[in-house]
Amino acid sequence: MKIMLDMPLQDFVRQIDKICCDRFANEGELSPIYFALDNDNNVGVIPVPPLSKDQTVALMRKLFVDLKIQRYVFVCEAWSAFGEGDNKKLEEFAENNSLEHWEGRNEIIMYAAEDLQEGMQMGHRIIRRAEGAPPQLSDLEFSPIGSLSGRMVGLLPSGKANA
Repeated sequence: MKIMLDMPLQDFVRQIDKICCDRFANEGELSPIYFALDNDNNVGVIPVPPLSKDQTVALMRKLFVDLKIQRYVFVCEAWSAFGEGDNKKLEEFAENNSLEHWEGRNEIIMYAAEDLQEGMQMGHRIIRRAEGAPPQLSDLEFSPIGSLSGRMVGLLPSGKANA
């Protein structure tokens, strides 16, 4: 598998997705991890350090500058919920910072990618777990990108996501 800077960002995510799906099939889970590509097409694999979110983001920003990273994909398992929730659910989420009791939530493998030229791209696979069976993954889907904000947006120093 050849991963290159000149491939579109979605193709880069698809290449990383193949690696992650193989690992998930073997282990049934994925630890949070970054895949990063520098100017010379060197791929780095960086596990998420055991730090707070703010400390991790600060560390990744510095690493990406020091290593001259041009694009990356952050991969992790997460809960996802779409649609409207009632006030009780929204209050519970705000209090617990969890989707544990949110009806219709999905467990997903999430892909958050950024490229200096293309900006941000988000994708996911839904994880389906049935008792007594290995977990199954849906097809990879990319999400339309609107306006994004938050600590994980614009990790690259001067990329399109920071514009």
